[in-house]
Amino acid sequence: MLIYLVVLGFIVEGGLLDLERYSRQISLLEIGLEGQTRLRSAKVCLVGVGGLGCPAALQLTGMGVGYLRIIDRDTVSKTDLHRQYLYTTSDVGLPKVEAALKRLKDLNPDVEVDPIPEALTPSTAKRLIEGVDVVVDGLDRITPRYALNRACVDLKIPYVFGAAIELMGSATTVIPDETPCLECIYPSLSDENMDRCAIVGVHPSILSIVSSIQVSEAVRIIIGKKPSLAGKLFFADLSAPSFDFIEVARSKVCRVCGENRVAESPRPEVEVEESCARDGRGTFFITPSQPSALDLTSLERSLIRKGYQNIKKSQMGISFDYTPRMKVHILRSGYAVVQVSPPREERDKEEAYKAYLDAIESLKAV
Repeated sequence: MLIYLVVLGFIVEGGLLDLERYSRQISLLEIGLEGQTRLRSAKVCLVGVGGLGCPAALQLTGMGVGYLRIIDRDTVSKTDLHRQYLYTTSDVGLPKVEAALKRLKDLNPDVEVDPIPEALTPSTAKRLIEGVDVVVDGLDRITPRYALNRACVDLKIPYVFGAAIELMGSATTVIPDETPCLECIYPSLSDENMDRCAIVGVHPSILSIVSSIQVSEAVRIIIGKKPSLAGKLFFADLSAPSFDFIEVARSKVCRVCGENRVAESPRPEVEVEESCARDGRGTFFITPSQPSALDLTSLERSLIRKGYQNIKKSQMGISFDYTPRMKVHILRSGYAVVQVSPPREERDKEEAYKAYLDAIESLKAV
């Protein structure tokens, strides 16, 4: 690549490279000027901007990747703030990708940040990640991780897995057709049988460690070096503390990358999923089979006309009180988060879905 020196920057593909901003990492033999130009040209997809995704997003943006796609269906909760440092108290209730976009652009305006307020599911995974050089996992459940792993294997996109709970964390890098995929290492897991951070907790330090390992792996892929965790599982336990590396191998009977691959089962038209309570309230995620592009201004007018209270519209979402004990957050993409105050009632899941339908259906009358 032909490079021209201009004052304190280089003209590279994509524009001027700010040498002063990146000088401390350009000085690294690991990266250098060539590595920095590769970072500038790279396209990274970060799925989830929660406990793992927040530090990963900050590092990738600070390091100057050219394009960062951030995907999350959630809104900022007060219970997020002790560990998710992309957000502040004033962001509570906003779509995470909207709040993250502002912070990341303030951190580094050189980076093109593409916020996607959607859920990654088996039916959306390939569309959401296509066209990038590497995918970084910031998810917190195994079901969407399985969908992400499968999509990466099918599209042959490197996938950097990471997970953390309590004081423990793990990570590995999946290179399709070369290394074990996630289901080779962790087959047949179920979210119902796994611990959740809302129940057992998670230490911010383990999130920072695992996400930093993930970013290091993603950067190695981008700059053309072999990832350190290809065919290896990193495991950390801060209660000791200890750091271990385990050799892992591909499985011939893997449902995703083995000799007899198994197709995904179709999903229901709309999925209503109960999550752990947040901010003292029960939480339900509502995922349509296909995203939409809601007109938030029209939705706001319809909600006002129907007399709902505490309506707050932002660029990527809108929230309102459906009843005194039920708050609904609807993202521009059609996904929703419904929070219900205690006491827990048997009909809460059904009522959460009804609140969502009432809001969406009201658009037809506008």
